[in-house]
Amino acid sequence: MKDEFEHQLYYDRLNIADMTGYNAGAWLADTPRSVKGQKTVLWPKDAMLTLLERLAKSPADNQDIR
Repeated sequence: MKDEFEHQLYYDRLNIADMTGYNAGAWLADTPRSVKGQKTVLWPKDAMLTLLERLAKSPADNQDIR
């Protein structure tokens, strides 16, 4: 992840003072992530929306998720 931030700062010519935590988080959410042991990539934003949708449909069935 460190390399990705350095890449964004260098190639996109961003000023580190202009980067907020929200801005960095949103950028990372739109970046695919690899998961050890899986061949497919995970898109954090899509995964979170899927989880929230599942929790909204049946909250009683999701007591184990905290």
